[in-house]
Amino acid sequence: MHQGYPAFDETKEDLAGVNVTSSRRAELAEALGDAPIYILGDLIVQQLFGWQAYLIKNSSGQLQYPKDTNHFNPDAVIFDKRHRSQIIMSNIGIGLLLTSLAAATYVFGFKNVACHCGCF
Repeated sequence: MHQGYPAFDETKEDLAGVNVTSSRRAELAEALGDAPIYILGDLIVQQLFGWQAYLIKNSSGQLQYPKDTNHFNPDAVIFDKRHRSQIIMSNIGIGLLLTSLAAATYVFGFKNVACHCGCF
């Protein structure tokens, strides 16, 4: 016998999906969680925005550190004093890389730089 979803209860939900019970949302999240397109979308969002948000603001990072802990700040509480020069050198390297990419984009165009970097 197939149980399926519980019967629609219009006192708790509406067909437009504006009012949805938390149990129904949990069922939907569970069903979508294994769908390849959902996983791909989640991965793209994570890589384009999540990783940068983590580095810049410690979003969804360890709770023991302050909320706006920045991984580019050499004086941040997440680093020991001995790491200070390494963080500064890393920041300089990232700055040089971004400057080089911007200059190459200006000279050769976005499409050429993106193709050379293997993005397309």
